[in-house]
Amino acid sequence: MKQRIEKRGGKRLTLDVAICTYGREGIHRVASMLLPPQEEVSYVVSWQLHEGCLLPDSIATRSDVTVARLDVAGLSNNRNNAIAHCSSDLVLIADDDLKYYADSFSNVIKAFEDDPQMDLATFRVSFPNPKHYPGDGVELRNPLPKGYFVTSMEIAFRRLSAGDLRFNPMLGIGAPELLCGEEELFVNEAIKKGLRCRHIARNICDHASLTSGDKISKGIVMGQGYVIVHLYPVSGFPRLILKAYRMSKTKAIGFPTALYYLFKGALTRT
Repeated sequence: MKQRIEKRGGKRLTLDVAICTYGREGIHRVASMLLPPQEEVSYVVSWQLHEGCLLPDSIATRSDVTVARLDVAGLSNNRNNAIAHCSSDLVLIADDDLKYYADSFSNVIKAFEDDPQMDLATFRVSFPNPKHYPGDGVELRNPLPKGYFVTSMEIAFRRLSAGDLRFNPMLGIGAPELLCGEEELFVNEAIKKGLRCRHIARNICDHASLTSGDKISKGIVMGQGYVIVHLYPVSGFPRLILKAYRMSKTKAIGFPTALYYLFKGALTRT
């Protein structure tokens, strides 16, 4: 087993890339995104809808890849299963459709080595649509910097510092009603636990498709309503009205419909 310790005597931190996937096509996407083996890096894959599927040889023959099969639905459950099987110093959240660069993981490791007091970091990802990010080194507090929303594959954290921090299984793709927002509340909970969280202005991967939060649906709108009132417990409900107005300006959804589902999500108990 690889030695997994803090950087002492010239030894680097180790990193687990926690990848979520499902089905046969998903596990083959994972196989195509793996980088050549790196001494400090391992992959932990949580695999849903795996029944009757065989592991590709390119995964089965690699000692740096662990596959944990999961029979429970929901993306947050999948992420939590991956985290539970991690054992490195650092955990980087990942999906099965990312393109990493040769120096992606070493840059993540270096960011934590350069700041031993940092418990969680969000990095930058290249998306089809431009995304607003905070400045380099900005401390993340509640609420997050204006205009910034967190995407899962941007998040890395120290495993021991995080402790029992997990994604809310009632939020995210595959959840009963609230189909987004689990990433922002994950970071929100980290901050509430007293973890030191920062944004690092370093691009670590490409994501070729739109994220679920870029798409308008009842579940997405409800999830956004839930997140707003949890991030802004005092001013949350007036913010729902403003959010509905802004959504209606995009022509993707009418103001009454947006307002209804935002409030429905805000009042949902998990």
